[in-house]
Amino acid sequence: MLRTSLTLFCVLYITRPGTEAAAGDALNSDAAAKLCGFSDKAKKAAARTAAKLANTASYLKSAQAAAARLTAFAMAEATWAEPAIILAAYLTGEAERQLTDLSSKMATAVRSAGQAAYAGGRIDELVLLFKHAQHSTPSSGLCISKQKTADTAADAEATESCTAGDLTAAAPDATNLQEAAIQVFSASTALTGATANSCALTAAVLTAYKKDTGNMLLLDGLIEIANGGGFDTGNLKKTAAETNVLKPIATTYTATHDYLSNGDPTDEVTAEALDKIIKPDVVGAKLKDTINSFYQYNPAKEENDIKKIATELFKIPADGSETGFIKALKKAKARVPTRDQPEPQDTMQLDYQQLAREEAKALQSLNKKANKKGPDCSNELSEGSEAYKKAEETCNKLKEAAACNANPICIYNTTESEENKKCKFDAKKATSNGVPKAETQTGGTEKTTEKCKGKLEDACKKDTECKWEENKCKDSSFLITNKLPLISASFIGFVAFKLNFMKFMKLAILRELYKYDNI
Repeated sequence: MLRTSLTLFCVLYITRPGTEAAAGDALNSDAAAKLCGFSDKAKKAAARTAAKLANTASYLKSAQAAAARLTAFAMAEATWAEPAIILAAYLTGEAERQLTDLSSKMATAVRSAGQAAYAGGRIDELVLLFKHAQHSTPSSGLCISKQKTADTAADAEATESCTAGDLTAAAPDATNLQEAAIQVFSASTALTGATANSCALTAAVLTAYKKDTGNMLLLDGLIEIANGGGFDTGNLKKTAAETNVLKPIATTYTATHDYLSNGDPTDEVTAEALDKIIKPDVVGAKLKDTINSFYQYNPAKEENDIKKIATELFKIPADGSETGFIKALKKAKARVPTRDQPEPQDTMQLDYQQLAREEAKALQSLNKKANKKGPDCSNELSEGSEAYKKAEETCNKLKEAAACNANPICIYNTTESEENKKCKFDAKKATSNGVPKAETQTGGTEKTTEKCKGKLEDACKKDTECKWEENKCKDSSFLITNKLPLISASFIGFVAFKLNFMKFMKLAILRELYKYDNI
């Protein structure tokens, strides 16, 4: 009877289920490597977030400067005013979108990086505890075995990623931590290595931890030491989403991963970078919202129509070579003398001090023009005159009601048929808006008075409507010397836009001038 009982006991012990825990079981090196591998990636989430933040800050600074430079260019070059302001508006919109993301998505990314680093630290401490809780003779006490080999310590590589390091110097890692957490922390991850290996941490709970009831929970319950010793079930007890330490990562990190991975521009906004925005294959998509908003199209135009409009605005070649707008922008120079920079500077290289002076000068000139009351044009521009015909042609080209009515010399008549040109010239409206009277007229053009000619250098430089160039005093390039009596429609449209935009610009300029009032 006794022999039968002993035989049955031996059979049951030898054939015990693989999930049964045994006191002293070691953690297998594969499980340790998985845990440490996740920890390594989690600890680098902060570096990834910091890199995104730095790139965003750099772009915002560059986009703000480029928008200001484009505005200065628009003021100086009436021919390119509309495309310059449209690009400035596009950059401003991009900057606003990224700023919005900073207060929402980036804030979430920072919090997620903190959670990931916390989880990584918890994992490190637990794995290193198992690593260091061993006797110099493995058979006398070993808590991480090389896979399931008895009395054989794990290779150093298995736990290398769990060692302490300087996270402020860590390189970013682009892993989607949500996917990684779900993969590593599952009930199928086996923990048990060499069995009955004299590991003190997996001894009976009462012996190892002086806890007299229940199992011992480690890492927020991911790992359980059975009351009698060993890893309960032999595997991880919970998934990542079932623990507080990993749940935020395992359930929501993909959205943060997508934000950190997106293709937001990070390069400096130079003339070359602007040229990429207005390439034939991308301009329709990139400027669709901006152009629809700028011209108030209703219904909004689709990408193909926007591409056609942009092609005309920016003079975009079909072969994708450099646009006429970018060529002009690269050649543009502004005379903004300072103590250190007395010569004209490239517009796209101007700093904020120079931009403030350039815009202040241009706005002063614009204000003078806006405040001048024009003469009564109704007699001089009698119907049938050459000047009247030119003005009528200008208005007839405007097909949209909003664009027509926004023009200071035109009015939209909804009762007219398309054949009769709904957008008409209105002399009274032109006069009330202060359109200047032509001094002399020849074939529908005018010659403006050269008010700067003959001035000495000092007097020339002090006059906001003059510029000193080639040792002569000339009218500023902002003044158009050969134009229609009523000025071109594009310039008039720009002036109207700038007058509405001026309140914002004045505040910005005053702010900049205040910062640099000691110069």
